[in-house]
Amino acid sequence: MNFVTTSLKSGLLIQLPYPRFETMADISTKPDVKPMMAHIIATVFKATPTETYQKLIEQLERHQSYTNPRDMFTPEIWQEMAGGKAVLFATQKMAESCLPSLCPTLGAYAYALKERPYQMQLLWYFVRTVPKEIQDAINIRTDWLNEHKTRWYTDYKTIAQNRYFCYLRKEARAQVSDYEALNVGQFSPFILLYLVCSGAAILSFVAERVWYRIQTGNIHLKRIQTANPNRRRRRAAAQVFF
Repeated sequence: MNFVTTSLKSGLLIQLPYPRFETMADISTKPDVKPMMAHIIATVFKATPTETYQKLIEQLERHQSYTNPRDMFTPEIWQEMAGGKAVLFATQKMAESCLPSLCPTLGAYAYALKERPYQMQLLWYFVRTVPKEIQDAINIRTDWLNEHKTRWYTDYKTIAQNRYFCYLRKEARAQVSDYEALNVGQFSPFILLYLVCSGAAILSFVAERVWYRIQTGNIHLKRIQTANPNRRRRRAAAQVFF
């Protein structure tokens, strides 16, 4: 477990844990990332013990295997979080990461977003599950997420349905440079070779049929040209004889 140091509005410095996936095996053994988010929320809220946060910690302890973040919080807690008490991570580091005024769950990932695209996908998926009114209240930069999800971002619907990351390679380490080669829309040279071979086969077949028709047509014309003189001679001889 890795830790990142940040400060709350009160000036208190705390260390927050965030998951660090070094290998593809680490991702496959932890397909459900939401309990890790719940652990981060509980860590942050324990640093600022209030009645609301204590209630939220109790909910996290009771719902360790929830399916939707919306179902984890009651409407009252969502309302109080939207009032500003949950916006604890509006720091300069967040602004440098183009993710200002984030809620605690998203803020714990801020330092890992630039170099770890798979954690960016966790963030983007979680943002998609937060109600729209809460997004507006805590000023989540969904527009920035939409702009930067290309190249290393796989379809969030696939992530939501399969609950794990569907990557194309299985190397031991997941470096950032590998994600450029994992672009789903990349044009493979094998596809180009297949198209060229298929086109050559189709053209050869068409050329063969056209040449065959030309050859058979020439033979037919030759037969007509050679048959007509004999037929005329026989017809003329018959007329003279009778």
